[in-house]
Amino acid sequence: MKSSIWRGLVLAVGLLGLTGCAAIEFSKTPVVPELSVRPTDDKTEHASPPPLPETLETKEFEPTPEPAEGKPETLNLTVEAAIAMALENNQALQVEQINPALARTTVTEQRAVFDPTLAGAFTRTRNRNERELAIDEPLRVTDENGELQTIGTVRRRVDTSTTSYFSTGVAGLDQYLPTGTSIGVSISPSSDSLNLGSSNRSLVGAGNDTTGDANLLELSVTQRLLRGGGLGVNLASLRQARLAYLSSEYNLRGFAESLVAQVENTYWDYYLSKRQIVIFENSLDLALQQENEVNTRIEVGKLAESERAAAQAEVAQRRSLLINARSNMAQARLELVRLLNPSPEALRAVDLELASEPLMPEVNLSEVEDSVQLARRMRPELNQARLLLQQDELELVRTRNGLLPQLDIFLTLSQELSSTGYGSAFEGTSRVLEDDNVQTSAGIQFSYPIGNRAARAQHQRALFGREQDFESLKNLEQLVEQDVRGAYIELSRAREQVSATEATRKLQELTAQTEVEKFRVGKSTSLLVSQAQRDFLEAQINEVDSHTAFLQAIVNLYYSDGSLLLRRGVMCPGADPVKFERMS
Repeated sequence: MKSSIWRGLVLAVGLLGLTGCAAIEFSKTPVVPELSVRPTDDKTEHASPPPLPETLETKEFEPTPEPAEGKPETLNLTVEAAIAMALENNQALQVEQINPALARTTVTEQRAVFDPTLAGAFTRTRNRNERELAIDEPLRVTDENGELQTIGTVRRRVDTSTTSYFSTGVAGLDQYLPTGTSIGVSISPSSDSLNLGSSNRSLVGAGNDTTGDANLLELSVTQRLLRGGGLGVNLASLRQARLAYLSSEYNLRGFAESLVAQVENTYWDYYLSKRQIVIFENSLDLALQQENEVNTRIEVGKLAESERAAAQAEVAQRRSLLINARSNMAQARLELVRLLNPSPEALRAVDLELASEPLMPEVNLSEVEDSVQLARRMRPELNQARLLLQQDELELVRTRNGLLPQLDIFLTLSQELSSTGYGSAFEGTSRVLEDDNVQTSAGIQFSYPIGNRAARAQHQRALFGREQDFESLKNLEQLVEQDVRGAYIELSRAREQVSATEATRKLQELTAQTEVEKFRVGKSTSLLVSQAQRDFLEAQINEVDSHTAFLQAIVNLYYSDGSLLLRRGVMCPGADPVKFERMS
């Protein structure tokens, strides 16, 4: 009899498997670009942020030739070249780039839960039955007449030990589907097929006549109806792993954006320190000229000896300021070189020549609301917080399912695949042509812990965690808005300071010149000249500092609204905003 039930069940199992695999594929979160942090000129791939003018003068980056023996290497850098070099070589960024790859392994691990498992076992048993028989045999002798006479018995030991072999084996394939279905197929070969060449073979519990031994084929299906049943709860961990992977990419984007901002700000700090060196050197030269003029006038008797101390003190002070400025420049160079990391020996063997000059662009300060909205969409930490809330929603699905009792139905089909053939002694004339022996078992299993306190506690913890993360998101949105609005305030202040310091520098320069002329005609003192020159020096430093602060304020604004990488043409994962709608 053909077993049509087998064909129907196998078809149903196949459909379940296809459904489960399709569910896994459709549960994937949106695909993000491969991990790649590189500069590019393509800025049309994403929506444009509020148009703030670019602040950097673009120049080609030309690598410096190999330095001569004993001389440090010199790099001629624009801001753009510095950003590209940092994205390629920065050590901290290279460490951070590994995190998405690590998170991806968790996705693979969760996906493996639904992979089929192949298992098998084989057992060979040797049974030795030690047995001896005592046989009494008559003892005979020949008498005088040549006849055999029995005079007694002799006991002889005979070894009748037997050895038998029993072999059992099983091979099977099991798979757990996202629908909460467990499928298992196994086959247990007969001892006759496992012990080829043996003269004494049998299955455990079977006789020694093995010509009719059977291979047992079994198919089992278990479906979870309540706890553990359905795609939502079974795919929750996989979806959470994928969200964690996406979160690692947004974290990488945030780190890269911070690095670019740090590179630009440090670049302009180094530029400021180099300009300060020039200003302090010129100021020292002026102080030395003033000291020489004071000494000359004292020698010819036009000034009192008391004027010499003021001139000398001013020279000493200018030298002290120059020493500090050189130290600040060395520190700024060290920090910039560390960020760029052009070579393993860069910290001690590389000098930097800056090729970009600060340009003062026109900035529209009326677009603060657009920048706030942009920041809410683009800031990586906000997108990470939204992904965390999505993970919380999946955790609620999992813990809510844990409140249900366990109710499973199962179905098991087993069939002995008998080997057709003839009896060992051809007894009679009958011959087995076909023998289908199908056994079907079906049932239901139920369990529920009284009170179910552990599951209830887990669900309550998931609810509290989601509420906490939701409040954290609202707080973070407020902090981001504060950052953007504060960046606009600082940008406005820095722009006004550019004009104010420029005017102050011009007036202090005129005042210093006037005081020098008055000193030369004897209507001023060296102390007043020194004070005027000191004020002029401070005005020069403030003017250069205001230009640098204005450029850094623009960088910080771009960083605050999350558009810095887009504006600098850097492609990095995590550029797509995350949408989140809170469930009930």
